[in-house]
Amino acid sequence: MTIFEIHTKAAGLVLLIQLVALWLSMPFRTFALRGPIFYASFVVTGLIVASEYVSAPDASAILLSIAVGICLFMISFPRYRQAISRRRMQSVAKYLHLEPPFTGRWTSVASGPDSLLNHHVVASDQYYASDFIHGNRSYGQPILAPGRGRVVDVSDDSPDHATSSNPDKRYEKGKPFGNFIVLEIDGGFVFLCHLRCGSIVVRRGDEVAPRQVLAQCGNSGRSTGAHLHIHAQKTPKPDPFRAQGLPIAFRVKDTSYRPLVTGDQIVGLPDSI
Repeated sequence: MTIFEIHTKAAGLVLLIQLVALWLSMPFRTFALRGPIFYASFVVTGLIVASEYVSAPDASAILLSIAVGICLFMISFPRYRQAISRRRMQSVAKYLHLEPPFTGRWTSVASGPDSLLNHHVVASDQYYASDFIHGNRSYGQPILAPGRGRVVDVSDDSPDHATSSNPDKRYEKGKPFGNFIVLEIDGGFVFLCHLRCGSIVVRRGDEVAPRQVLAQCGNSGRSTGAHLHIHAQKTPKPDPFRAQGLPIAFRVKDTSYRPLVTGDQIVGLPDSI
C-alpha cells in the first residue's frame, strides 16, 4: 500500500468517525456530555490512523481493538445514563401532568435527574426542568398553555440574542429566564422561559385553556440558542437555586403521561392553532 493510499483511507475513516460521533451526540446536546463524545471520537481517529502506520500486526490489532472498545463506550454510555435517569424518574410518586406546550415533534435536549444529561439539576427550582427544541426551526414557533390555569406573572422586556456558545456573554444580569410566563396549574407554578420578545399575548390574571397560544419560542435571557425551557415549582416567584422544583410529566398518548429524559421526543397535537 502506498503512502497516498494510506492517507486516503485514513481520511475516509476520520470523516466517517466524525460523522458517527455527530450523529451519536445529537440527542445529548447538554454541555457535559456532547464534548466527551467528540473527544473520544478524536482518540478513536488517532488510534485508527496509528494502526495504519505500525508495522507489527499485533500492535495494529491492539490499537484497532482499543478503538472499537472506545466506539462501543461512546454508543453505550449515554444510553446507560439515560436508563438510570429514567429509572429515577419512574420512582417519583407524584407528577404535575402537563400537555405538550407546542405542536409538532420536539426533542428534549436537557431533562432528567442526571448532571451529565441535564445541566439544570444544580438548581433546586429547575431539578425537573426540560429544554425543548424543534429541530433548527424553534425560533418563532407557537408556545401553548400546557394545561388549564391562570397567568400569575409575565415578563416581556428582554431582547432576543443571536445564537452563541457562551450564554453568559449576552444575557441581561438578573434575568436568566429572559421573557417568561408563569402559570398556576393544579396547585403548581409552571414557568415557560426564553420566549420571543414582544410575542406574549396574555397578561397577569388571565385564565388560559389547554393548548391556548401564549407566545412564541425565542432566545432571550441566559440561552445559547432558540429553545423552550419549562419547569414547575411550589412558589410563583422566579427564585433560581432557592425555590423547590416539582416533577412534571407530559402527555404522550391520549391518556398516558411520561417524565422525560434527554433525547426523548414528544409530539404536540397537529390541530390548527
